[in-house]
Amino acid sequence: MQLKIFDTTLRDGEQTPGVAIRKEDKTKIAQALDELNVDIIEAGFPSASEGELNTVKEISKNIPEKICGLSRCTKKDIDACIEANVYLIHIFIATSPIHMKYKLNMDEEQVLKAIEDSIQYCKEHGFKVHFSLEDATRTEEKFMLRVCKLADSMNITYINIPDTVGVCTPERMKKIISSIKKEISTPLAVHCHNDFGLAVAKYIGGDRRRSNFAACYCKWTGGKIRKC
Repeated sequence: MQLKIFDTTLRDGEQTPGVAIRKEDKTKIAQALDELNVDIIEAGFPSASEGELNTVKEISKNIPEKICGLSRCTKKDIDACIEANVYLIHIFIATSPIHMKYKLNMDEEQVLKAIEDSIQYCKEHGFKVHFSLEDATRTEEKFMLRVCKLADSMNITYINIPDTVGVCTPERMKKIISSIKKEISTPLAVHCHNDFGLAVAKYIGGDRRRSNFAACYCKWTGGKIRKC
């Protein structure tokens, strides 16, 4: 199986404290990543601001078949990605008990409905979908599998398993990826934070034969220190 690279320098990388990348520099970075044959380039979070939307739109115009935009499971965010004319929409929602209760104020059924509605809305507009379970590694296994099976049933492009707060061990990541892969056919991605210096080990622990994508960015940036 061939490993593919999902680069998020221009989105997650820019979340590093003190880092702000100008539009012209983002365009140059995107071009360099394209020349390196990176498979998917996450160019930004279009709903964050008008400037961000315009930057993602400009990059999408120059590199039409690789650009991804980030979106929460809301129509407003998805519409911004549609306006930016990205190749692929990366939607996400928190699935761990603590995030669902204290950040989203939603229960499991409400989260599942938001996922289904958001994927359907993207597909109705003709867009490919990459879906992430935010805080996946602290999500209860039974619910994680329900979420992944739902996304898998909707014929999306990738399902991403992020270690959002960097607490997962390599052994645990392997177990998570293995259990999901037994239940679905959609390609999997992993997104490992490096808070404890284990990002690469967690990716390897995730088993390269089972996960298809690694989410990466330039080593000097990253909202949660460095990433694999």
